[in-house]
Order: sequence, then C-alpha cells, then structure tokens
Amino acid sequence: MARLDEAGLVKILRDYSDEPQAKRIAHAIIKARTITPILSTDVLARIVKDAATGRRARGASIHPATRTFQALRMAVNDEERHLEDFLPQAVEALRPGGRLAVITFHSGEDTLVKHFFREAA
Repeated sequence: MARLDEAGLVKILRDYSDEPQAKRIAHAIIKARTITPILSTDVLARIVKDAATGRRARGASIHPATRTFQALRMAVNDEERHLEDFLPQAVEALRPGGRLAVITFHSGEDTLVKHFFREAA
C-alpha cells in the first residue's frame, strides 16, 4: 500500500468503503507521503481528517478516517476474495434444511453475498 499510486488508492477507497471523497483523500495521502513516510495510524487519521470536508469533518458520529481505514484493511486482507472462498464452503457445511446468515458492513460485500445466494438457490 505504501507504494500505491493515487489512482489505485482512489479505486480502493471507492470500491471498499464507498468513500464519497476518495479523490480528495487519496490526493492528500499521496501528497503527505511524498514529504515523509506515513508511519502511524494517528498520522494517517489526521491526514484524512484534514482532507475531509462537509459534515463528516465537522463532528459526524464517526471519525472521517473510518471509511479509509476500512478500505485499506479490506484491500490488505483481500477480504472480498476470502468471502468468495468462504460462501461455497459454508453452504457445503450446512445440514439439509440448514440456514446460513451473513452480516455485511459494506455494499460491495452485500452485493457479493446476495449474488451468491441467488446463484446458489
């Protein structure tokens, strides 16, 4: 992630967190990174908070960097691929008539799960 270009970072922020300010935040991260390496989550959170505008930056219920951290975590951990691998295994492990419940926290995950359930039904 430390070498990802701005376009790649924008894609991660949009794809994995639905971040409406992905371009602005990615630009701020890249700009800060050219000055000095980002070595702590506190520094990254401050960069994102300073780049965010609107309600999220003025005291919304979640920190402005929450979506950024979610997106980076999902990308680093390759969470969508793991979910894609898990779903067929979970269905296979069900007893006849069993039920599978999946809780998602992101629209991309939700779409992936819904598509899988439609195909598996």
